[in-house]
Amino acid sequence: MRQFYKWMAKASLLLSLLLISAPRGLHAQATYLANESFKASLPSGWSVQPVSTTALPTWESSTQVATSGHYSMRGHTPYNTGDSVELVSPFYDCTNYKYVVLKFSHICKILQSDICQVMYQEQGLGGYYRWKELPVDAYKGKSLTYREKKLFNHTSYTEWMPTDTYALAQNGWWKEESFDLSNYASYTKIRFKFVIRKGNFFGSYAADGWFVDDFQLMASQVAIAPPVVDITSSYAEVLYYTGPFTINAKVATRTEAPIVRPWLCWTATLNNVTTTDSVRMTDRDGGDSLWTAEIPQHEYESVINYYIIGRDSAGNSSRDAGGFSLKYKGGVSDSNSVAMDDYISPLESTVAGTQPVLVSIRNIGLARLRSVNIGWSVNGVIQTPKAWTGNLPCDFTETVNIGTYTQRLDRYDTLKAWVYMPNNVTDPLWKDDTMEWIVYGCDSSMHGVYTVGAGKDFATLEEALFILSTCGAGGDVEFQLASGEYNRSLDFYNFGTQMGKYRLTISSIAGHADSVVFLPAKGVVVTLSNANHLRFENLTFSAANAASYVVNFTSRCDDVEFRHCHLRGYISSSTGAEHSVIYSAKTSVNDVRFIGNHIEYGSYGIYMNGMSATDPNTHILFDSNLIERSYYYPLYVYYTEMDFLHNTLVEGENVYTYFYGATFYYSHNTRVDANRIHGFGAAQYKYGFRFYYCDSTMLVCNNEVVLKNATGASYAYQDYYPYGLQVINNSAYLTGSSNSTFYGYYLYNTSNTYWGVIRNNNIVIDSVYPGTAYPLYVGYSQYVNRFDIDYNNWASKNNMANVGSVISSPAAFTAAVPSALHETNIYPAFTDTSAVIRNLQMASYNQLKCPAYPGVTSDVDGAMRLVVTGRGCYTSSADSANAALMALLGWPESGQGGDTLTPSVVLQNGGILPLRSVTIGWEVNGIRQPDVKWTGNLQIGETDTVILGRFVALGG
Repeated sequence: MRQFYKWMAKASLLLSLLLISAPRGLHAQATYLANESFKASLPSGWSVQPVSTTALPTWESSTQVATSGHYSMRGHTPYNTGDSVELVSPFYDCTNYKYVVLKFSHICKILQSDICQVMYQEQGLGGYYRWKELPVDAYKGKSLTYREKKLFNHTSYTEWMPTDTYALAQNGWWKEESFDLSNYASYTKIRFKFVIRKGNFFGSYAADGWFVDDFQLMASQVAIAPPVVDITSSYAEVLYYTGPFTINAKVATRTEAPIVRPWLCWTATLNNVTTTDSVRMTDRDGGDSLWTAEIPQHEYESVINYYIIGRDSAGNSSRDAGGFSLKYKGGVSDSNSVAMDDYISPLESTVAGTQPVLVSIRNIGLARLRSVNIGWSVNGVIQTPKAWTGNLPCDFTETVNIGTYTQRLDRYDTLKAWVYMPNNVTDPLWKDDTMEWIVYGCDSSMHGVYTVGAGKDFATLEEALFILSTCGAGGDVEFQLASGEYNRSLDFYNFGTQMGKYRLTISSIAGHADSVVFLPAKGVVVTLSNANHLRFENLTFSAANAASYVVNFTSRCDDVEFRHCHLRGYISSSTGAEHSVIYSAKTSVNDVRFIGNHIEYGSYGIYMNGMSATDPNTHILFDSNLIERSYYYPLYVYYTEMDFLHNTLVEGENVYTYFYGATFYYSHNTRVDANRIHGFGAAQYKYGFRFYYCDSTMLVCNNEVVLKNATGASYAYQDYYPYGLQVINNSAYLTGSSNSTFYGYYLYNTSNTYWGVIRNNNIVIDSVYPGTAYPLYVGYSQYVNRFDIDYNNWASKNNMANVGSVISSPAAFTAAVPSALHETNIYPAFTDTSAVIRNLQMASYNQLKCPAYPGVTSDVDGAMRLVVTGRGCYTSSADSANAALMALLGWPESGQGGDTLTPSVVLQNGGILPLRSVTIGWEVNGIRQPDVKWTGNLQIGETDTVILGRFVALGG
């Protein structure tokens, strides 16, 4: 964070400057200080260095690839080692804004031997500060090369084909990057530059270059939280058909402001003529996060570029883009050829009665199709043929109404259709001229609630699912099952296709899980493969007899939910994952939710492993679940973006030597909030939370860990190789035998690459054995200055920490950890006075209060955290009257003698009573300035800006 002039502002009720988040419910009103999509010429205020010549590579306008328009900026690698080329923006005035976010789209097809960096420079009163790389802690993108080395190259994303040096950039490669520069660009003027520096590999200048487009700088006085925009459809760079092309996307708000219905926009270029079009997207899930739209057919040799912009009603926006080209693959021996493409009506299951017969024909000849005859029959009876005329380009389709027929109720009919004489000549390819399909006459498409059981709407679940698959869904469908034991498995294969955009819910008539039990003799209880829009509610799924998984995701699934179910695994003594209750291995599932379930037994309670760091499981939610009696791992996630792990209790140990609570590998975009892990059993080694390679998009807050009776080692929180992991307001309590070694927070940081935030935690070790209790243990003390550690309580009856050596006092702690200015070693009294302490609420927060951390606005029980809160997962009671200073404005980092400054402060009511008056004292360079008397009426959480006075800066 930028350093201000030394100063002191004193409030009569709270004497510290607190930087906190905006009050809840206040939407971000973002202002675009820059929104540059680039044109044929360099935009006003932008520059390139060196200036372009035919002999010297530099930055230039390019039409090779672009996102929203026709142009992007393209930078070339210099020829000589050490040379660089720069694309420099103008200065942007952020002096009126507290929050600043930079976004841009790019393709970096530059070799690893060269360096591509984005840098920033501030403008002070006396001139310019030095250029700096955009900091890693501000980075919100997904490139590991940036998180590890603060640079981009063609290994940053797999789409950039790092194994093919000479691959040319394609529109499907665009990636959007985002940097939250609020701690670096607020209240100042700033500019940016994109730099390519040549390394020592001779031929690297042959790489395609660095393409930059859609450069945006957003600013606001309240927090900016751009929505998530993620195109989930996947198309190759070259397609050998003409469409149409369905584009699916996740567009989800990250504020309280709802998403504005997004647009799908595209350009199509054919024969050097470009057309632009767009269409409003349609929600896929009945909410405001999953959207779909369609790009219509385009002729061969067209180049299609498309993008989606997601906006919320408060003005926050984000985007994702793609593109492809259409090529004719050949394969016909004549210019005139036509094929039966598909049947449109009647479908395989349709309401019985008179139906139009609609078929789709496709021109597969090189010549435009002007005419064709279509013959057809019903149950072998020839019908009157249809003569079609029109103007259909190659590979285009057209739907033709060839007549009507009366479909029979509860009977199967066979329809056949064929085409002949395209453009009045014989079709040389006849194998694709005929199509046959069988249809079933239904009473109606299914929608609404149906009961299942003896004397119900359907006698069996098998019958209900058959009719649904045959007659289709005309709306959301719910099957309510009669109470009883169902000795069968459930296999939902390609069920997303059957339901379309509608949801199938399977629930119990009785409304509680124990009333309906699925208990197969063998095999997986519930198999989900390409199964979308499914919900299971108030059911029991048991593998007690099957010795297999309870829920197994075998391929990608979207929108699957288990709510208030009992998921009972096999009672296993295996450390393998084959007996997991919930299992997903390298499937990259999306939008999967487990809410209010009882997850019991199994080797693993939850095992979820995405495909890779670039293709993880996404938007996973676990909320209010009980996980108990897992033999090995209660919860293990790898390459998984878990939106929330919330209000989940992990409790109970099996007989295995190790107890693991919750383990996260390569997790990001995850909030682990208000969970409890209780390990009270006989396991020798106990672990609460374990984090490996987790980054700054992951927030761990308000969690409670209680580990007791260990005879080996106990670890409440293990943090291995963090890239900015935020661990805020958590609690831990550890006890054990004299043979135990206790680690409250174990930090393993092997180099200067790793960093993180550890604040406001309350770690307590109840051990009288000296030398074995470390509330904080830092593996590599020489790198601890990379971590923001402050306002924690590290309590044991002996040591405070081990940071290179044993630390037993707050003064020694501060000497070893530069950021730790407010650490305490206070052994607290808990309100839970029972023999087995489960609740770590403290009886007193005297000396154990701290400033609230941005974004952590409630505690483990949901109580509101105000400006001043308690250390640990519980909050203290709010003070009746409390004034807080949030920020200092109008006080630059440097200037010139004689400058007149008008400093002001942001005052906030941090108490529960209205704030109507306060006295603010301030001084400069040790000289007291006149007090400022403020009056007003601030309700809880509200702010006001107060001018302190005028000050003439002294030179030197």
